[in-house]
Amino acid sequence: MSVYRIVKSAEESDFYNLTLYAFNRTDTVQRQKFFQKLFENSYAYGAFDQDHIQSGFLSIPFSSQLGIDKFKTCGISYVSSLPESSGKGHITKLMGKMFEDMDDEGFDVSYLAPFSFPFYRRFGYEEVFDRTSYHVQNIDLPKFKMPEHIVSPELRIKRYPLSEGLQYIKSFHNAHPFSQNGGILRNNWWSEYLVLKHAWEIAICFKNERICGYVIFTRNKNTNFLVNELFYDSNPALFKLLSFIGQYRTAYKFFDYVSGNPQPKMDIFPDPHEKKTLTVSIKPYMMARIINLQRFLSNYHVSKDINDQFSIKVVDQFIEKNDKVWEIEIKNGTISINQSSKTNYDCVISIQRLTQILFGYKKSSEIFDWDLNENAINHLSKLSKNNLVPMLWDYF
Repeated sequence: MSVYRIVKSAEESDFYNLTLYAFNRTDTVQRQKFFQKLFENSYAYGAFDQDHIQSGFLSIPFSSQLGIDKFKTCGISYVSSLPESSGKGHITKLMGKMFEDMDDEGFDVSYLAPFSFPFYRRFGYEEVFDRTSYHVQNIDLPKFKMPEHIVSPELRIKRYPLSEGLQYIKSFHNAHPFSQNGGILRNNWWSEYLVLKHAWEIAICFKNERICGYVIFTRNKNTNFLVNELFYDSNPALFKLLSFIGQYRTAYKFFDYVSGNPQPKMDIFPDPHEKKTLTVSIKPYMMARIINLQRFLSNYHVSKDINDQFSIKVVDQFIEKNDKVWEIEIKNGTISINQSSKTNYDCVISIQRLTQILFGYKKSSEIFDWDLNENAINHLSKLSKNNLVPMLWDYF
């Protein structure tokens, strides 16, 4: 009989070997180090048969933010099963236990990078985060000359070792608007993990002594220059950083940037014609699911000029606590939510579609697979934050 439980610290090597086999990864000293850092700071779940682990995953604790609101968040990673245990329902059982535990610990929402979107929809997850990928050859990479009206001689660029640079930019990154659209707040151990895992470099833009932007990048054998992250607080800082990237034009043939911002910015290229080498594509990235809807909405705020009251039937086929009729009242942007016994409610919607509305991925008027009348669409639209575009800059 299978047992579903937290993996003990003494069983870390067994869990690690499971992930190596499931993901067909090579065991290296570097991988051991960054995995150990991740394991030590996560909740590890495992399905055991006679004390031998068969399936498992990590639940990584974070804090995420949507505008002014912060939520206790868990990122699911390394979902693994041995081939002989596949199809036995181990992951389903572990997901159920994990959601119960995370709810008890006060977690509001969960993220994961899916190998299959339909598979994880079974557990209430839905697509929320997309990314924009840019690819261009050096012959079409512009020089990014700063316009004269925004020239700022006080700006300077300085490169740092990744470990030092991540500590410098942590506050800037966490407070940046790009990080307030569902992004996670990076803490010290996560920065240490990134240093152990990645051969990244970092350059920081200063105005006098104040950080006003940074770029994290990877140089790959004089062939590819990959921008991993590009944050800035002004147009002068953006152009200064782009100019820095452009200095590598003669050394690398290809330049790539995978951005957590799903809204393409092609106008920075003077000639983005299709006959040029520039290609831009938007690709699905991560899914999200609300663990405790009542707690989530109680901590979620909309514009202060919004007032409304309505009842909603939420369909959640995996977490029974959410699968209820709720009475929602919005007063000056603050939401109160209580379970209701009404049988005649204003709208019915799945937890997946509601999550997309709350994260700004979809408008209520764009929901096509639930029968929402004009009244229901209007009520649900009141739950949307203004100008929220979901962005996630980390992978786990």
